Amino acid sequence: MDLGKYLCHLITVAWLQDASCHIVDYGRIEVASVDLGVERALMLALTEYQNLLLAGYPLGIDKQDPTRVEQNPFIPNQAWIDAGYMTELVYKFCRVSQGCLPAVGRSVLQVGRQQQDKPVNHHTRHRRIGEDYSLNYLQEQHITLAEVNADHWKSWVHQRLETPLDQPGAMTLFQALSHEHLSLAKHLTSERKVEEFMPGRGVVTRWERIRKNNYWFDALYNACAAGHASGVRLLEEYRVKPEPRRKMSEVAEDKRRQRGTIDHERWDEMRRRWG
Repeated sequence: MDLGKYLCHLITVAWLQDASCHIVDYGRIEVASVDLGVERALMLALTEYQNLLLAGYPLGIDKQDPTRVEQNPFIPNQAWIDAGYMTELVYKFCRVSQGCLPAVGRSVLQVGRQQQDKPVNHHTRHRRIGEDYSLNYLQEQHITLAEVNADHWKSWVHQRLETPLDQPGAMTLFQALSHEHLSLAKHLTSERKVEEFMPGRGVVTRWERIRKNNYWFDALYNACAAGHASGVRLLEEYRVKPEPRRKMSEVAEDKRRQRGTIDHERWDEMRRRWG
């Protein structure tokens, strides 16, 4: 979910294991900052979002009859919340909300600069490195923060939108009248892809805003990174199975046997040559 002073933009994505995905819901939650103050209003909006997640989403059991659904709704297993705005408040909420994780987007320029210039922070412990994101445990704040390469995952979103529907990795929307998805389409096309050369890194891709409202775009790329963190993979990963480790006693026994072995054929040949 992307946070704002007056509106929060949420988007929910369902995944298949091959990274095919379906946007099952998106919307806005009003933030009554004028009446309640920003902090209290945002906390109420986050609580409303949490209640929406806990209510779950119905799972269909009959393609011919969409009204037939599972008795128990499906509750999303991860929710990444933008922590670039009102950071400490988001940390506070996520610390007590199961499945909610604060996330912050970094541009490809920021990611490269951080890798080169960022000093070692002894208060941050890397927990997991993913595909252009990392989950870092902040010891002082007692929270895990997702740091996401926004440019990479925005490109990933558009690749899913361009994928043919019969191929793995395609992205689909819930059925509605065409004009009902117009606002979402404007958000997803509010930035343009720019390629530029950077010394020492070659050609990099970044996204440049051309319209102000890109909030669902931000929420969607975070949802895609969260899907990857949950195990979704576009390409199957093959891992070499490691050889079982041998005991030191077994290695020592092999060496002892090798030292005591005589090659009789070679020994006889040497005797004939020098005899």
